Amino acid sequence: MKRLTLDQTWIECMRLWKHIARKVRAAIKAGEKWNVDDLKREWCIKHGCEGLNLSCFFCEYDDERQNRLGSRDCSFCPAKKIDKGFYCSEGELSCFDNPLDFYAELRRLHKLYKKGLKSK
Repeated sequence: MKRLTLDQTWIECMRLWKHIARKVRAAIKAGEKWNVDDLKREWCIKHGCEGLNLSCFFCEYDDERQNRLGSRDCSFCPAKKIDKGFYCSEGELSCFDNPLDFYAELRRLHKLYKKGLKSK
């Protein structure tokens, strides 16, 4: 997978999570089970991103920058740059347990990110 810019990372992440949210809503409506990891993999395969770290554009972006520094603490996570308290896989907004709330939070952070771009 080619190295993405910060803007590309946000765009692809939002595309991925829009897909996941749509699939989860449909599954809930149909009374079916869903699995975020499966939905992420499904999207990544369809869009040629099979090598994406943890099937997550933010993790990929973070890891590409962390490898230069030798540690991984999510300090380059694009969402964490906007909200230092952001953590994707645990807590109320766990992407695995509450994907619709997680997507809503990503949308909120994305708006802040875009607003920051316009103010520069």
